[in-house]
Amino acid sequence: GVGLARGLRALGCEAGLKWPNDLLVRGRKIGGILIETLTREGGETVAMIGFGVNHGHSASDLPTPRATSLREEVEQVPNLDSTAGILLRSLALELGNLHDEVYARREYEELSVHRRGDRLRCRLGGESVDGTFLGFDHRGFLRLEVEGRERVMNAGEVYE
Repeated sequence: GVGLARGLRALGCEAGLKWPNDLLVRGRKIGGILIETLTREGGETVAMIGFGVNHGHSASDLPTPRATSLREEVEQVPNLDSTAGILLRSLALELGNLHDEVYARREYEELSVHRRGDRLRCRLGGESVDGTFLGFDHRGFLRLEVEGRERVMNAGEVYE
């Protein structure tokens, strides 16, 4: 997420990160990251990581008014090949810090659209959780104060 947000910023978009995996510009979704894990025979676990960024879409092409695209956000949109190259180079730079949890959390927090004290509504499976944002733990899990207690969420979606 950090690499992609920085790549979008290099393209002129003030992108931020909405936990856990959305890329936002001015509160509107421009892209996202999908991570799937697979356990192979023998117990080896691998992760498959993909991302998508809305590139040349006009406002009428987007699925919702809560979405945006590079075309809507920057004056001169680079072609798709150039855009992909910039994003992939930015992502590759961040992969050099893959095992540095302190770095990852600090950089994610810097780009996060969530600020301490924000009220958040999260969905985890069929459950809705309302709370006050406390930050992220050392693993990047979301910390919320819910009814006077801290609740740590390792998955889910922030939707308000």
